[in-house]
Amino acid sequence: MNTLPFHIALAAECITSWAPGIEALQYVKNTGCTHVQLDVTQFPHKENFTIEEARQLRDALDDHGLIGDTMSTWPHEFGASLYGDYLRRIAQAAPVLGLRIMNTYLWPFVKQTDEQTLDHYAQVLRPALDVAADNGLTLTIEPEAHDLSRNVAGLKKILDVVNHPSLRVNYDPCNLYNGCDEGFPYGYFELKEHTAFVHLKNGCVFREGTDPPDEKGVSFAAPWQDRYIRWGPIDQGTLDIGAIVRQLVQDRYTGVVVLEPHAGDGEKRQRFFAQEIAFMRSMADESGA
Repeated sequence: MNTLPFHIALAAECITSWAPGIEALQYVKNTGCTHVQLDVTQFPHKENFTIEEARQLRDALDDHGLIGDTMSTWPHEFGASLYGDYLRRIAQAAPVLGLRIMNTYLWPFVKQTDEQTLDHYAQVLRPALDVAADNGLTLTIEPEAHDLSRNVAGLKKILDVVNHPSLRVNYDPCNLYNGCDEGFPYGYFELKEHTAFVHLKNGCVFREGTDPPDEKGVSFAAPWQDRYIRWGPIDQGTLDIGAIVRQLVQDRYTGVVVLEPHAGDGEKRQRFFAQEIAFMRSMADESGA
Protein backbone atom coordinates (compact mmCIF):
# COMPACT_ATOMS: atom_id res chain seq x y z
CA MET A 1 0.00 0.00 0.00
CA ASN A 2 2.79 2.43 0.77
CA THR A 3 5.63 4.42 -0.67
CA LEU A 4 7.16 5.04 2.75
CA PRO A 5 10.68 3.66 3.32
CA PHE A 6 9.30 1.13 5.82
CA HIS A 7 6.63 -1.56 5.61
CA ILE A 8 3.20 -1.25 7.24
CA ALA A 9 1.98 -4.43 8.95
CA LEU A 10 -1.32 -5.17 10.67
CA ALA A 11 -1.26 -7.08 13.95
CA ALA A 12 -3.08 -10.40 13.59
CA GLU A 13 -3.72 -10.53 17.35
CA CYS A 14 -6.01 -7.51 16.85
CA ILE A 15 -7.86 -9.27 14.03
CA THR A 16 -8.27 -12.93 14.98
CA SER A 17 -11.16 -12.26 17.40
CA TRP A 18 -13.44 -11.74 14.38
CA ALA A 19 -11.32 -13.32 11.61
CA PRO A 20 -9.67 -16.38 13.23
CA GLY A 21 -6.61 -18.18 11.92
CA ILE A 22 -6.05 -17.93 8.20
CA GLU A 23 -9.13 -15.70 7.78
CA ALA A 24 -7.06 -12.87 9.24
CA LEU A 25 -4.79 -13.05 6.20
CA GLN A 26 -7.69 -12.37 3.84
CA TYR A 27 -8.67 -9.34 5.91
CA VAL A 28 -5.12 -7.95 5.72
CA LYS A 29 -5.00 -8.56 1.96
CA ASN A 30 -8.31 -6.75 1.51
CA THR A 31 -6.88 -3.62 3.17
CA GLY A 32 -4.13 -3.39 0.58
CA CYS A 33 -1.36 -4.01 3.12
CA THR A 34 1.40 -6.44 2.24
CA HIS A 35 2.67 -7.36 5.73
CA VAL A 36 1.08 -9.01 8.74
CA GLN A 37 2.42 -9.46 12.26
CA LEU A 38 1.71 -13.12 12.92
CA ASP A 39 0.08 -14.54 16.04
CA VAL A 40 0.31 -17.98 17.65
CA THR A 41 -3.44 -18.56 17.19
CA GLN A 42 -2.75 -18.92 13.46
CA PHE A 43 -1.18 -22.29 14.24
CA PRO A 44 -3.84 -24.98 14.72
CA HIS A 45 -1.95 -26.43 17.70
CA LYS A 46 -0.53 -23.16 19.07
CA GLU A 47 2.60 -23.90 21.15
CA ASN A 48 2.75 -27.51 19.90
CA PHE A 49 2.81 -26.53 16.24
CA THR A 50 4.82 -28.66 13.84
CA ILE A 51 7.23 -27.59 11.14
CA GLU A 52 4.62 -28.81 8.67
CA GLU A 53 2.08 -26.37 10.17
CA ALA A 54 4.66 -23.60 9.86
CA ARG A 55 5.12 -24.55 6.22
CA GLN A 56 1.35 -24.49 5.69
CA LEU A 57 1.15 -21.02 7.23
CA ARG A 58 3.95 -19.83 4.94
CA ASP A 59 2.07 -21.29 1.97
CA ALA A 60 -1.07 -19.43 3.08
CA LEU A 61 0.91 -16.20 3.32
CA ASP A 62 2.25 -16.76 -0.19
CA ASP A 63 -1.23 -17.56 -1.51
CA HIS A 64 -2.48 -14.22 -0.12
CA GLY A 65 0.53 -12.29 -1.37
CA LEU A 66 1.54 -11.39 2.20
CA ILE A 67 4.79 -11.27 4.14
CA GLY A 68 4.74 -12.37 7.79
CA ASP A 69 8.25 -11.58 8.91
CA THR A 70 7.27 -10.42 12.42
CA MET A 71 5.39 -12.28 15.15
CA SER A 72 4.11 -11.38 18.59
CA THR A 73 2.17 -13.48 21.09
CA TRP A 74 1.03 -13.00 24.67
CA PRO A 75 2.62 -15.77 26.77
CA HIS A 76 -0.68 -16.50 28.55
CA GLU A 77 -1.83 -18.14 25.30
CA PHE A 78 0.12 -21.23 26.35
CA GLY A 79 1.48 -20.69 29.88
CA ALA A 80 4.63 -18.91 30.95
CA SER A 81 6.37 -22.15 31.96
CA LEU A 82 6.44 -23.19 28.29
CA TYR A 83 7.57 -19.81 27.00
CA GLY A 84 11.24 -20.70 26.50
CA ASP A 85 10.44 -23.95 24.70
CA TYR A 86 7.94 -22.14 22.49
CA LEU A 87 10.44 -19.43 21.55
CA ARG A 88 13.05 -22.05 20.65
CA ARG A 89 10.51 -23.80 18.44
CA ILE A 90 9.66 -20.51 16.74
CA ALA A 91 13.37 -19.85 16.18
CA GLN A 92 13.78 -23.29 14.58
CA ALA A 93 10.79 -22.63 12.31
CA ALA A 94 11.85 -19.09 11.39
CA PRO A 95 13.49 -20.00 8.05
CA VAL A 96 10.36 -21.90 6.98
CA LEU A 97 8.07 -19.00 7.93
CA GLY A 98 10.37 -16.29 6.61
CA LEU A 99 10.29 -14.84 10.12
CA ARG A 100 12.82 -12.15 11.03
CA ILE A 101 11.51 -10.80 14.37
CA MET A 102 9.78 -12.46 17.33
CA ASN A 103 8.45 -10.25 20.12
CA THR A 104 8.82 -11.24 23.79
CA TYR A 105 7.59 -9.92 27.13
CA LEU A 106 9.13 -9.62 30.57
CA TRP A 107 6.00 -9.91 32.72
CA PRO A 108 5.78 -13.74 32.87
CA PHE A 109 9.17 -13.73 34.59
CA VAL A 110 8.48 -11.11 37.26
CA LYS A 111 9.85 -12.07 40.69
CA GLN A 112 10.14 -10.22 44.01
CA THR A 113 13.09 -8.10 42.87
CA ASP A 114 14.21 -6.68 39.52
CA GLU A 115 17.44 -8.68 39.79
CA GLN A 116 15.54 -11.95 40.22
CA THR A 117 13.25 -11.03 37.35
CA LEU A 118 16.16 -10.26 35.03
CA ASP A 119 18.01 -13.45 36.00
CA HIS A 120 14.89 -15.51 35.28
CA TYR A 121 14.25 -13.81 31.94
CA ALA A 122 17.89 -14.13 30.86
CA GLN A 123 18.03 -17.80 31.86
CA VAL A 124 14.97 -18.63 29.75
CA LEU A 125 15.82 -16.36 26.81
CA ARG A 126 19.49 -17.17 26.22
CA PRO A 127 18.96 -20.71 24.82
CA ALA A 128 16.24 -19.37 22.53
CA LEU A 129 18.47 -16.48 21.50
CA ASP A 130 21.26 -18.89 20.53
CA VAL A 131 18.87 -20.82 18.28
CA ALA A 132 17.51 -17.54 16.91
CA ALA A 133 21.01 -16.38 16.00
CA ASP A 134 21.57 -19.59 14.02
CA ASN A 135 18.33 -19.05 12.09
CA GLY A 136 18.47 -15.34 11.24
CA LEU A 137 15.86 -14.39 13.87
CA THR A 138 15.92 -11.41 16.23
CA LEU A 139 13.98 -11.52 19.50
CA THR A 140 12.67 -8.25 20.88
CA ILE A 141 11.48 -7.03 24.26
CA GLU A 142 8.28 -4.98 24.23
CA PRO A 143 7.76 -2.28 26.89
CA GLU A 144 4.82 -2.95 29.21
CA ALA A 145 3.50 -0.60 31.88
CA HIS A 146 3.76 -2.81 34.95
CA ASP A 147 7.22 -4.34 34.92
CA LEU A 148 10.83 -3.23 34.46
CA SER A 149 10.36 -2.86 30.70
CA ARG A 150 8.00 0.10 31.19
CA ASN A 151 10.63 2.78 30.56
CA VAL A 152 13.82 3.48 28.65
CA ALA A 153 16.09 2.84 31.63
CA GLY A 154 14.47 -0.52 32.28
CA LEU A 155 14.73 -1.63 28.66
CA LYS A 156 18.40 -0.72 28.56
CA LYS A 157 18.99 -2.66 31.76
CA ILE A 158 17.31 -5.73 30.28
CA LEU A 159 19.51 -5.53 27.18
CA ASP A 160 22.59 -5.09 29.34
CA VAL A 161 21.86 -8.07 31.60
CA VAL A 162 20.87 -10.49 28.82
CA ASN A 163 23.78 -9.22 26.72
CA HIS A 164 23.02 -11.08 23.50
CA PRO A 165 23.30 -9.64 19.96
CA SER A 166 20.02 -11.26 18.93
CA LEU A 167 17.95 -9.40 21.55
CA ARG A 168 16.74 -5.91 20.63
CA VAL A 169 13.80 -3.61 21.39
CA ASN A 170 10.30 -3.26 20.03
CA TYR A 171 9.90 0.52 19.99
CA ASP A 172 6.34 1.13 21.22
CA PRO A 173 6.05 4.81 22.20
CA CYS A 174 2.48 4.46 23.47
CA ASN A 175 3.47 1.65 25.84
CA LEU A 176 6.33 3.81 27.11
CA TYR A 177 3.81 6.59 27.75
CA ASN A 178 1.62 4.05 29.59
CA GLY A 179 4.71 3.32 31.69
CA CYS A 180 5.01 7.06 32.53
CA ASP A 181 8.02 7.66 30.30
CA GLU A 182 8.24 9.90 27.22
CA GLY A 183 7.67 7.78 24.14
CA PHE A 184 8.76 10.50 21.72
CA PRO A 185 11.12 12.17 21.17
CA TYR A 186 13.13 10.96 24.21
CA GLY A 187 12.24 7.28 23.92
CA TYR A 188 12.83 7.22 20.18
CA PHE A 189 16.34 8.63 20.25
CA GLU A 190 17.42 6.76 23.39
CA LEU A 191 16.32 3.43 21.90
CA LYS A 192 17.02 4.10 18.23
CA GLU A 193 20.21 2.04 18.03
CA HIS A 194 18.50 -0.88 19.80
CA THR A 195 15.23 -0.86 17.82
CA ALA A 196 14.35 -3.83 15.61
CA PHE A 197 10.78 -2.83 14.73
CA VAL A 198 8.00 -0.44 15.71
CA HIS A 199 4.46 -0.60 17.12
CA LEU A 200 2.23 2.44 16.58
CA LYS A 201 -0.98 3.37 18.38
CA ASN A 202 -2.02 6.39 20.42
CA GLY A 203 -3.23 6.93 23.94
CA CYS A 204 -4.20 9.49 26.55
CA VAL A 205 -5.71 9.51 30.04
CA PHE A 206 -9.14 7.87 30.01
CA ARG A 207 -11.94 10.14 31.27
CA GLU A 208 -14.75 8.27 32.99
CA GLY A 209 -18.17 9.28 31.73
CA THR A 210 -16.71 11.09 28.70
CA ASP A 211 -14.63 8.65 26.67
CA PRO A 212 -16.15 5.50 25.08
CA PRO A 213 -16.07 2.70 27.69
CA ASP A 214 -14.63 0.19 25.23
CA GLU A 215 -11.56 2.39 24.77
CA LYS A 216 -10.55 2.07 28.44
CA GLY A 217 -7.23 0.28 28.74
CA VAL A 218 -4.93 -0.71 31.58
CA SER A 219 -3.77 1.48 34.43
CA PHE A 220 -0.67 3.64 34.15
CA ALA A 221 2.54 2.93 36.03
CA ALA A 222 3.33 4.89 39.21
CA PRO A 223 2.85 7.70 39.97
CA TRP A 224 -0.29 7.66 37.76
CA GLN A 225 -1.45 4.24 38.89
CA ASP A 226 -4.92 5.61 39.70
CA ARG A 227 -5.44 6.60 36.03
CA TYR A 228 -6.20 4.42 33.00
CA ILE A 229 -5.04 4.81 29.45
CA ARG A 230 -7.48 5.43 26.63
CA TRP A 231 -6.78 3.43 23.47
CA GLY A 232 -8.26 5.95 21.05
CA PRO A 233 -7.88 6.74 17.35
CA ILE A 234 -4.31 7.06 16.11
CA ASP A 235 -4.67 10.82 15.53
CA GLN A 236 -6.22 11.49 18.96
CA GLY A 237 -3.92 11.20 21.93
CA THR A 238 -0.84 12.42 23.72
CA LEU A 239 1.59 11.19 21.08
CA ASP A 240 2.30 13.13 17.89
CA ILE A 241 2.19 10.09 15.61
CA GLY A 242 2.83 12.29 12.58
CA ALA A 243 6.09 13.50 14.09
CA ILE A 244 7.16 9.93 14.81
CA VAL A 245 6.44 8.86 11.22
CA ARG A 246 8.31 11.90 9.87
CA GLN A 247 11.31 10.99 12.04
CA LEU A 248 11.26 7.41 10.76
CA VAL A 249 11.17 8.75 7.19
CA GLN A 250 13.97 11.22 7.90
CA ASP A 251 16.10 8.42 9.38
CA ARG A 252 15.29 6.19 6.38
CA TYR A 253 14.00 3.44 8.63
CA THR A 254 13.38 0.42 6.39
CA GLY A 255 11.92 -2.07 8.87
CA VAL A 256 8.34 -2.83 9.86
CA VAL A 257 5.79 -0.54 11.53
CA VAL A 258 2.90 -2.51 13.04
CA LEU A 259 -0.56 -0.99 13.47
CA GLU A 260 -2.37 -2.53 16.45
CA PRO A 261 -5.62 -0.87 17.58
CA HIS A 262 -6.54 -2.13 21.05
CA ALA A 263 -10.02 -0.68 21.55
CA GLY A 264 -13.41 -2.26 21.16
CA ASP A 265 -14.75 -5.23 19.25
CA GLY A 266 -14.32 -6.37 15.66
CA GLU A 267 -16.40 -3.58 14.14
CA LYS A 268 -14.54 -0.83 15.98
CA ARG A 269 -11.14 -2.36 15.32
CA GLN A 270 -11.91 -2.57 11.64
CA ARG A 271 -12.89 1.10 11.71
CA PHE A 272 -9.69 1.99 13.58
CA PHE A 273 -7.58 -0.05 11.16
CA ALA A 274 -9.17 1.83 8.25
CA GLN A 275 -8.42 5.17 9.94
CA GLU A 276 -4.84 4.18 10.71
CA ILE A 277 -4.14 2.94 7.19
CA ALA A 278 -5.60 6.15 5.77
CA PHE A 279 -3.43 8.15 8.19
CA MET A 280 -0.28 6.33 7.09
CA ARG A 281 -1.19 6.87 3.43
CA SER A 282 -1.58 10.58 4.11
CA MET A 283 1.88 10.57 5.71
CA ALA A 284 3.28 8.90 2.59
CA ASP A 285 1.72 11.62 0.45
CA GLU A 286 3.11 14.31 2.75
CA SER A 287 6.62 12.88 2.73
CA GLY A 288 6.67 12.45 -1.03
CA ALA A 289 8.37 9.14 -0.40
